[in-house]
Amino acid sequence: MKITDIRTYTAEVPMRYPYITALVNRKVTTSVITVVETDEGITGYGQSSTSAALYSPYEEYLETISQVVERKLKPVLVGTNPFDLEAMHERMQRAAPEL
Repeated sequence: MKITDIRTYTAEVPMRYPYITALVNRKVTTSVITVVETDEGITGYGQSSTSAALYSPYEEYLETISQVVERKLKPVLVGTNPFDLEAMHERMQRAAPEL
């Protein structure tokens, strides 16, 4: 089995209870959903979100997550076996050592 494609999407979900501080008033939570497809028709999903950013809009962090996945991780993961976690981890570390 090999990874054939990786895509990211941004999802907004209304919060049951707003997150309100002196610096921010959030009524939705946003996440990046990552979709991983294989040559055997199996699709995997991952989710990542930002921490509570106080001084910058959440959207900037979400865009950064999407860009890292699309530009740095996807090129080194497409074609790999999704069950070889050690090899995938090494490739991701080399592709984005600053993370």
